[in-house]
Amino acid sequence: MPRLGCLLCFLSLLGTLAADPLPIGFFASLDSAHPFWVSMKEFETAVGKGLDLDSRWSFADSDQFLGADQIREAAQGPDPIRGAVITDFKGQGTKFLEEVQALRVPTITFVGFDTAEVGAPRQTNAFWIGNLAMHDDKVGERLASALINEALKRNLVDADNKIHIVAVSGDKNSNLAKAREAGLAEAVAAQNGRVVLEQTVWTKNWSEEEGQTLAAKVLARYPQTTVVWCANDALAVGFIKGTRDTSMLAGRNYLIGGVDWIPEALELIKKGTMLCSVGGLMFQAGWAAVLLKDYLSGDDFAPSLGTTVWLPEALIDGSNVGTYLPFLQQAHWDTIDFKRYSRAANPNWTRYDFSLAGLRAAVKEQGGE
Repeated sequence: MPRLGCLLCFLSLLGTLAADPLPIGFFASLDSAHPFWVSMKEFETAVGKGLDLDSRWSFADSDQFLGADQIREAAQGPDPIRGAVITDFKGQGTKFLEEVQALRVPTITFVGFDTAEVGAPRQTNAFWIGNLAMHDDKVGERLASALINEALKRNLVDADNKIHIVAVSGDKNSNLAKAREAGLAEAVAAQNGRVVLEQTVWTKNWSEEEGQTLAAKVLARYPQTTVVWCANDALAVGFIKGTRDTSMLAGRNYLIGGVDWIPEALELIKKGTMLCSVGGLMFQAGWAAVLLKDYLSGDDFAPSLGTTVWLPEALIDGSNVGTYLPFLQQAHWDTIDFKRYSRAANPNWTRYDFSLAGLRAAVKEQGGE
């Protein structure tokens, strides 16, 4: 009888452990108030809730040493994380991967992680199980092309009959910034001399405050500017605010666009102040959560997706912002049953669907559009 009692206690304990949410750490490069990371976290929080995850977010505030400390602290101690989702900043991606390998934490990388030095997931580091990626050069090119084409349409040219562009980018050493800038350069080169890229100005924190501070200085230096290409929406929103009290007004004297689909940018697009935003990146943490949950449940995603998972981007402008705005409201995420995206929860599946169309359909099913 005592043995039976012990067995029942043990089984009860196992049941309790099985019911506990799975702790996953998400490690962001910037501060918690940055609008891009706010949107990213909001979506992932809804996904994590639907998948019974304990989502633990850490924000490094552009401090790579703090970022490494946060990974170590989360993976050690009495209640460690079971998996991690990390990004690359200040060129520290390799060191971050060394940390998770030493700590034996299955990890997915995201948000423009630089794989140039470390190759592909699972080649030399068994705990680096996957990388979520977007063709960031295409993102930069698509943004630039939309701005250039609209400037040509409106004949926003200088006396030399050329369009003059200023680029406001992120951290100079960021793989994400470099890739987007490469796309910008490709779009400029495709115009065969009709477009002049005056200067690329870099920022430390990709922030609205930096964009606002730079605006008047940049336009005073290059008054012939008619297109401002921004590597993210926060910089674009700040730039617009920085020129409101000048004779150069966004949407009238110059066109401006960004990346990320942050709410304030979408409202500015709706008003016609900002031309466009390229997005899709905000969903990466949520989809990483799905893949980690499956992997840790014994259902490896690699046989069907590979270890590098490419996710789509899309462009929002005045023609479709009315369609996307309802879809991107946070309130709608909580209505979705995110178990529908997990193969561990749907063993008869043939493939994952992380498409924007699929997500929009899920929101629409719940009356969100």
